[in-house]
Amino acid sequence: MFLFPFTYGFDRKYYFKIKELLDKTKINYKILTDFLSDYKVVKLRKASDIMINTPISDQLSASMIEHLYAENIEINRNWLPYDIFDQNNIFLSKVSKVSEVGEKLVYVIKNYNKLKKKCKHNKELIYSLCSWENSIKKWKNMYTEVLNNAN
Repeated sequence: MFLFPFTYGFDRKYYFKIKELLDKTKINYKILTDFLSDYKVVKLRKASDIMINTPISDQLSASMIEHLYAENIEINRNWLPYDIFDQNNIFLSKVSKVSEVGEKLVYVIKNYNKLKKKCKHNKELIYSLCSWENSIKKWKNMYTEVLNNAN
């Protein structure tokens, strides 16, 4: 089943456009529109297998990080500023254009077990990169260095 979360920044016009397009297909889908509690967000992340993230512009999103932490396979646009994942050996699949998503999705489904194994270390790598314990140490070191160099 394909899930389409419209739970944040709901745009009615866009929603109906997507719904109309989905209704013309034969895929089994559900559009989520209600606000999700933190608990439901966690359940959604854990229940997901593949996350597709192909925005026009983006910053590092919590949703994306949560899916990586849940060891889901992600499909992202390769031009997005996510070099930090490559630098930290975090696995994700990439496309150059939105038009390549369908073909990439078929590839991911056909090679799911092999690609899923590549995601097994994402949880620990994301934790190392993003956890409060590790982030506060990095912030402290950065501030200490700046303050020491200011004198």
